[in-house]
Amino acid sequence: MEPSKASLSISLGFLWGVFPLVGTSTVLCTASSLFFRLNMAIIQAVNYIVYPIQLALLLPYFYIGAPFTGFTINGTTIDKIGEFSFSLNSLAEISGDLLFIAINMLLGWLLLAPLASFIIYLVSKRVLTSRQSKVGVVDNNDHNSKS
Repeated sequence: MEPSKASLSISLGFLWGVFPLVGTSTVLCTASSLFFRLNMAIIQAVNYIVYPIQLALLLPYFYIGAPFTGFTINGTTIDKIGEFSFSLNSLAEISGDLLFIAINMLLGWLLLAPLASFIIYLVSKRVLTSRQSKVGVVDNNDHNSKS
């Protein structure tokens, strides 16, 4: 496998693995691997490896996105979400709050994850390229010594 394809698999596995909507990353990784013809095993492995990071970043994503929407979580919001009252009015309010929370997290993800993914791509490509060239040098020396 080419280092650039392997690096893209790693970086997209990270990018979608830290996506703030929990439960969507496997589908996003699968779609990316099929669309770009990447290694499904690598992209899914990275996706599952970064799952704890995804959970740890949910709150930071929210707070990074909050200045752009003006929505913040306060005690009333948490109480409404925690009550799970089944009246239509409270259900609409809870849905609205959850939507704003998701929007905040998506904005935070958009500000952080693509840059981090790009850096991961560059670093992994450099590492894989240098490793491939070292392996190639060893193989050439072994071949030349046998001749």
